[in-house]
Amino acid sequence: MKIEKFVFSPFFVNTYLLYDETKECIIIDPACHTKKEKEYLKKIILDKNLKLSKVLNTHGHLDHIFGNTFFEDEFPNLEFFIHYNDFHWLEKFEDTAERYGIVVGRTPFIDNFIEGNQIIRFGNSQLKVIETPGHSSGSVSFYSEKDNFVIVGDTLFKDSVGRVDLPTGDMDVLLESIKNKLFTLNKNTKVYSGHGEDTTIKYEMENNPFCK
Repeated sequence: MKIEKFVFSPFFVNTYLLYDETKECIIIDPACHTKKEKEYLKKIILDKNLKLSKVLNTHGHLDHIFGNTFFEDEFPNLEFFIHYNDFHWLEKFEDTAERYGIVVGRTPFIDNFIEGNQIIRFGNSQLKVIETPGHSSGSVSFYSEKDNFVIVGDTLFKDSVGRVDLPTGDMDVLLESIKNKLFTLNKNTKVYSGHGEDTTIKYEMENNPFCK
């Protein structure tokens, strides 16, 4: 499986494009906000002759779902996935954006609610859903045991953890998710976060000051 990372919007969110030899691809957290950013990611997909089939959201905060409606409009028959506990963020999408002074389109569409241990398949590849609440009650991570990586959204960062001061955030729950879910993965698992640089489970177990 191949993974490409793009950093979008004033929030500097990491968007991930995943695909394999079948050319079927998925996007995790389409954070592209401006027309230029959206068209850029679309062009990458088309130039590589990829077939976009799914959009997955690690959670529902507006900076991670900016591009959902664009891809809904541009790529017919897409499937959209989010955990039910974060669906309320989509319902508040326009109001939340307005409070930040950001202009957005309509509320993103979601037609699939995901849950822990669910398997998301595309091409010859698959990702396992791990429920990792704390940053938000519906935060999830996407894990590939075969390719030895996990995409964690805003649950875990290099030397840090996600903020918990927004509604449904909870530091105790967040740390439990990290220690009892993520830290049980293979220590060499690569961690792709929602912001900032990549890390590994081993590095965070040994160095993350929040997880001592």
